[in-house]
Amino acid sequence: MRTRLSLALLLPILHACTVLLPAQNASAPGPAGDDGEIVKLDTFEVVSGDDTGYAATDSITGTRVATLIRDLPYTVNVVMSEFMEDFALLELPEQFAYTSSFSPDSDVEGSYSLRGVPNSAQLRNGFRRGGLVDRINISRVEVIKGPAASIYGQTQPGGMINVVTTKPKSKPGYYLGLSAGSYDSERVEMSATGPLFSGKRARTTYLLSASSYKRNYEQEFRHTDQQMWALVVSHKFSADTSLSVEYEHLEKDMGRGTALPFTIAGGQNDSVGRGRRTGYAYELFSFSLQGPHEYNDRAVTTFNVAFEHRFGRVLSMKASFNYDDRDFWRLRSVGDRFAADTRNIIFREPEYSTIFQYSRGAQIDFLAHWRARDLGWEQRVLLTLDYNFINDARQTWQTPSAVYNDSRYNVRNLNVDNPDYFLLPHNPDLYTDRTRDDINRTGVYGFFLRYQISAMQGRLVGVAGTRFDYVDFDLQDQAGGSGATVYTAKHSANAVTPQAGLNYKITPEHTFFVNYSTSFMPQGQLGDDGEKLDNEEGIGYEAGFKSLLFNKRLSVTASIYSIEKKGVKTTETEDFPELDADGNPVLDPETGDPVLRARSITRTMGTVKSEGIEMDFNYQVGKQFQLLGGWGYTNPRLTYAGNDLDAVGRRPAKTAKMNGGVAGKYSFKSGWLKGLALNLGVRYMGNSYPTAPTTGGIRDSDDYVRSNDGRRDIRVPSYIVWDAGAAYEWRTGKFRHRVRINFKNIFDRQYIDTGAFAGERFGAYAGYTLRF
Repeated sequence: MRTRLSLALLLPILHACTVLLPAQNASAPGPAGDDGEIVKLDTFEVVSGDDTGYAATDSITGTRVATLIRDLPYTVNVVMSEFMEDFALLELPEQFAYTSSFSPDSDVEGSYSLRGVPNSAQLRNGFRRGGLVDRINISRVEVIKGPAASIYGQTQPGGMINVVTTKPKSKPGYYLGLSAGSYDSERVEMSATGPLFSGKRARTTYLLSASSYKRNYEQEFRHTDQQMWALVVSHKFSADTSLSVEYEHLEKDMGRGTALPFTIAGGQNDSVGRGRRTGYAYELFSFSLQGPHEYNDRAVTTFNVAFEHRFGRVLSMKASFNYDDRDFWRLRSVGDRFAADTRNIIFREPEYSTIFQYSRGAQIDFLAHWRARDLGWEQRVLLTLDYNFINDARQTWQTPSAVYNDSRYNVRNLNVDNPDYFLLPHNPDLYTDRTRDDINRTGVYGFFLRYQISAMQGRLVGVAGTRFDYVDFDLQDQAGGSGATVYTAKHSANAVTPQAGLNYKITPEHTFFVNYSTSFMPQGQLGDDGEKLDNEEGIGYEAGFKSLLFNKRLSVTASIYSIEKKGVKTTETEDFPELDADGNPVLDPETGDPVLRARSITRTMGTVKSEGIEMDFNYQVGKQFQLLGGWGYTNPRLTYAGNDLDAVGRRPAKTAKMNGGVAGKYSFKSGWLKGLALNLGVRYMGNSYPTAPTTGGIRDSDDYVRSNDGRRDIRVPSYIVWDAGAAYEWRTGKFRHRVRINFKNIFDRQYIDTGAFAGERFGAYAGYTLRF
């Protein structure tokens, strides 16, 4: 049985920490390491330091080591935890709503789109993670854009997200947060940090975090119930050597709900019209197609060990090990069409699926950092060796037609005016159609070498690097009714992904940068002929400016980019000789030539292109007022899709051409309003297409696709949402109190997101935090 963290346990844990540990007067860790502790820039870790408010000056994601963002020859965006707390941002789509060229996805896996390229991969402290995190132990979330993200191995060329967790502090601190509000939302979170021992043994520090979060949504029966707890223990053996051990367990039980159903051209009994989609049934904006019995339950357990050592003034090393265990259970009904004549959701089909996945990985980074004093050059060489293994077992069962057409079960159709939400519980005697049964094992061995030089008193920074990956596949498909293996694939792939970039400070305030980078994604499945398929390959170019204005209070990054992804799987039609029973070509009796027959085959010939322009800024107007925002325009489209001629020129799914947002916070620093802070944000998401551009194609007699069933043309409209909030903070002795209220979607705008899910309407949320 899975363990669950009870809400009632959080307060005793906090109380025990305050009793057992020395209660010195220090700032608390909070959900964000925002305690004002100034920590120097570490080789492999960046904490607090010169970061100001919502602005980050350094990044760990861009190069695998702590580096000034301004010195990177590509774009890295950072979302700080203070910003997440001020605006009550708990979900990934909200957290990146003010980041340029980002489109969220409603998928439970935490998918997203960067620069027009969809991606389902995320990192947690540099290791791959299945998209399940909690804000309480997040220090920052960084985004490395473009194929430059390939420094972490296989990835899509749009970029990747890396969640950086909070580290233990050397000073004791305790935090408690309570909040509640619309949609029956409730959240309790706590953390405690400091030295485990006193005196000479104070070099061992800890961070304990826990949270419980529940809420409903605009759509009926859609809900989230999430619990998490984590413990980090770090020990400094000396000024040059440290060891950190981390354990995290997170569970999330969801009633995910569904996207709005499609309307159809004909009635329920019109065999032709019911197959063509004409739009979305907006009248069912809050209606649930699933009901109260659907569930999507996930559990993730992570164990991480990191050892750092500095050998001298030049050489440093970090060795990390990560183990990740992920379980997923889902019961739902599949069906997305609404027949207006009968008021039914038609062709519903019960489905039960599971994912059991575990991964283990190791990384070792060696950094040599020195200055050539005679030349005035500062140089860095980074060597990385890494390994990652994933065992991914997925199964899906559906009910056969004899079951879902049986009137006793009433699962085939759902009347929206009088819904009967009966959903067959998972029973092996009823869910007998096994549509998926995969066991996929993938091992990746990586080597990365990067050289960086800073010359001309730091005005010129050059970077060049290359990565080699070797991928070993062992894939099994056991979806045959007998459970026998019907498909196996044991093969390997490799790729070399070079990159290079240049930064030049035209003036102390303005830096020009340019870069070239590549990425790859291996193809696990074999082709129709049993041969392995070529890798997907990404190529990207980017150029832009990074400026620091008004005494470094305003930082702006603006860039243009071009990305091309090659090697996407497509279906092609070729003529092959017809063979007789003995395997010999059949000859035409009149011409004597071999008889040719058309056959569809899978090839890696598809291409996707995306060009765009974007800008992100952060402005500390004064001690009282700060602004941040971003705007991006991208033009992604399929440029070749094999036989699917109708897909060419179409946009990838759930990707907006344009997005942007501006958020501001005003803090009163003096007078009778001292302690009061006001925040306001507006975010825009352009129109998008929830359906993949290769879905729903209609094949002609020659096997080419020149039309579709309508779903490719159905677009989600753009939307603008305003959010606001206020907070008041005061002290009583060593205790810091804060109350806040946040208003989401203050104009109560009705909208659907990029996945056609109902967006959140107006909501009010109140919270209280205590730090000491």
